[in-house]
Amino acid sequence: MPTTPSFEAIDLGYQGLVGAANSFLLQTREGPVLIEAGPQACVPALERGLKARGVEPASIRHCFVTHIHLDHAGAAGAIAALGATVHVHPFGAPHLVDPSKLIASSRRVHGESYERWYGDPIPIPHERVHAVSNGEGVIVGELRFQAIETPGHARHHHAWCVRREGSESLLFTGDAAATFVPGSRFIGIPTPPPEYDLDAWRQSIGRIREVGASRLVLTHGGAVDDPESHLRDMRTRLEEEDAWLRRELAESDDDDAVLSRYRPWLHAKANAAGVPPESREVFIGDLWMGMNIMGVRRAMSKPRR
Repeated sequence: MPTTPSFEAIDLGYQGLVGAANSFLLQTREGPVLIEAGPQACVPALERGLKARGVEPASIRHCFVTHIHLDHAGAAGAIAALGATVHVHPFGAPHLVDPSKLIASSRRVHGESYERWYGDPIPIPHERVHAVSNGEGVIVGELRFQAIETPGHARHHHAWCVRREGSESLLFTGDAAATFVPGSRFIGIPTPPPEYDLDAWRQSIGRIREVGASRLVLTHGGAVDDPESHLRDMRTRLEEEDAWLRRELAESDDDDAVLSRYRPWLHAKANAAGVPPESREVFIGDLWMGMNIMGVRRAMSKPRR
């Protein structure tokens, strides 16, 4: 009976919460591979997690990132400095070589939390960055890593489909299948500036379905054993979150006023789903909601396709 490739999730201690962000370790005949690097600020946790599994960080020769947001690719430079090649969407590749614009944008969005939970990524030499286009695959040992273009959360977003010959596939979805709030199965919808795009995200959900993976693996949340059920629930959450924010933002130019209404609306849903108080206040707290407000307001300023 076909099985999926095995992997281990390394919890990065992101935001001080268990389950908030993971890097994923896969073993191949050609050595260990990482999917997602996590933030630069979490490099010590990543190194501890690798060594606890008998893997020296310098033995990593391939790192696949779903997109270049710093909670996913911030530590890619540290891994590349040890000899790894970083595989990334073509739109994201230049920003790994020169992360100055990425740093400036992230500092604006994350404010005072930037240094604590993110940190400046290390620039990667261009020869260590491999841009992979939609549908292309990278073979490492017995595993094939295929890029599936999944914009919506960001235009530089890939999901990575991993399979070996005769196996069912895993799909590492980054943020394209949304997130689970730590300590729960409540689906968090991240709509960050500057590239949040509802229509593109709807299409990406269709692409994820078309892959037919037997399991999804969320960077923020881990494995999903029933992809169709999750995608259905995630689509519902995406539509309701976007509609609520668009309605509120259309009626008010005051983002603080919108936040004051968004907080009880979102947190009531989180409470009903059993989200732990710490996860509610940290993971989907004011910084998260402020990011979503900025992302949807910016999307509203663009012409709909």
